[in-house]
Amino acid sequence: MAIALVNLRSSTYQYSDFLQEFTTYFDTIRDSVPNVPFSGPTTANGTDTWVVPFAKDAASRIILLTQHYYRMGRFAQSSHQAYRRSLPYFET
Repeated sequence: MAIALVNLRSSTYQYSDFLQEFTTYFDTIRDSVPNVPFSGPTTANGTDTWVVPFAKDAASRIILLTQHYYRMGRFAQSSHQAYRRSLPYFET
């Protein structure tokens, strides 16, 4: 069964909205389970606009910070080239 995930968030949804949601969930869950570990966000792009700010804003609340890369995703060509340049031993 396929489920269409559309209109889950407004088109103006941004990092500040995410941080507010995360904080609400974090505080609510920690009230019930004080030592539960948290991580986030798992984004495929937006390192500078989501991951880095979240690392700073939530450093005391998370135990894991992740970022992933989709080789054939929307930003495949430009992100793949940047990724390859970041690996000094990778032959181009």
